[in-house]
Amino acid sequence: IVYTGVPVIIHAQPSSFQMALMQGDLEKVKAEIDAGADVNTIWDKRNTPLMYALYSKNMDIIKLLVEEGADVKLKTEKGGTALTTAAGTGDVAISEFLLSKGAELETPDREGKTPLMIAVYNKHQDLVKYFIEKKANVNAQESNGWSALMFAAMHGETEIAKMLIDAGADVNIKTKDGETPLKRAEMIDKAGLGKTKDVIKLLKEAGAK
Repeated sequence: IVYTGVPVIIHAQPSSFQMALMQGDLEKVKAEIDAGADVNTIWDKRNTPLMYALYSKNMDIIKLLVEEGADVKLKTEKGGTALTTAAGTGDVAISEFLLSKGAELETPDREGKTPLMIAVYNKHQDLVKYFIEKKANVNAQESNGWSALMFAAMHGETEIAKMLIDAGADVNIKTKDGETPLKRAEMIDKAGLGKTKDVIKLLKEAGAK
């Protein structure tokens, strides 16, 4: 499953507010807010205005929403938070802004994935580095017990895996099924489903079993 943050899924005709956000139209967004649009509304139990703005990556709109009271900690029932959404897009500047406004680094999405895990899964190396520098928990585990290092191993992301290991990631951490990062990488290599030889070597050198 490709995870890119909270998906924008629209089951009905989008409102004018949604359209303005998706199009990244600052003036229209201002007009909608002036007309009474709720900056903390939740559409389809998964998306907020701030999340829509994150996909367009329009910092002016993001700042406007926060200034108008958008809750950066708001967690939706079927999605996540603004920061998990930003992690899916890989934008360091936006993630930094959200954290500066009170977003929480360890709040997971509905599957238990933290912003760090989402950034790793989507191979956003710069954002992974930034989250590590902000002291993200490199050994956090999602609902099935997968850690950030598990996702890096699965994708053969050697550089990201090294950053995680250097930051203290447990190379022998196990999922609920007893799988380790090394076992997952070796399984993928054996099946010819990805280039994981380098990450396998790295894991073994780091003491993986």
